[in-house]
Amino acid sequence: MEPILALFDITKSFPGVRALDNVSLDIQRGEIVGLVGENGAGKSTLIKTIGGAHPPDSGRVRFKGRDVDFPSPNHALQDGIAVVYQELSLCENLSVAENIGMRYLKDESGRIALKLVDRDGQESTSRELLSRFDVNIDPQAKVKSLSLAERELVEIMRAVAMKPDLLILDEPTGPLSWIVVEKLFGILRDLRNAGTTILYISHEIGEVIDLCDRVIVLRDGA
Repeated sequence: MEPILALFDITKSFPGVRALDNVSLDIQRGEIVGLVGENGAGKSTLIKTIGGAHPPDSGRVRFKGRDVDFPSPNHALQDGIAVVYQELSLCENLSVAENIGMRYLKDESGRIALKLVDRDGQESTSRELLSRFDVNIDPQAKVKSLSLAERELVEIMRAVAMKPDLLILDEPTGPLSWIVVEKLFGILRDLRNAGTTILYISHEIGEVIDLCDRVIVLRDGA
């Protein structure tokens, strides 16, 4: 079976540094793959390249059986790649349901515009999603009233609500207690069992061993 994601000789440089140096890898459908490496190894650059934030200088990205060249993260999202970065992007003055139902779309001028999709159905959809994964957060609560750990879970639930083929998580457990980490791992295993592919970035080796089917190691961009 062809991998859901394959990278061929991906290179990316910034002034004074080569962040990625001919990186090739593949990820099979329905597996959880860990991505590990020291700070500065190129992990964040790699996932931004996959997710359309950093176009590679050279090399090829193949997703779902075809070569892709995403001009923006929005294009990658529309094709089925959702990325949850370390820096949360929730709107604090909106409710949990509004954040989960939020989408970024292009307006007629080509600019990225924020849109709240199906406001009437957001709360019921969010409540169903939170219940499905046993996340005890009120959909009507304002995000600004939530703890950092709860906000992290809402960010992940928003990505899950988009039903991605590939979900990328960048160090998601930093603000989480071990109990919440176990809950998150249960969510990710359920997603894998339902067919979602997950790329999991972490510096916690114990987490990676516990959760992931296999591990990819980056060192100095290679």
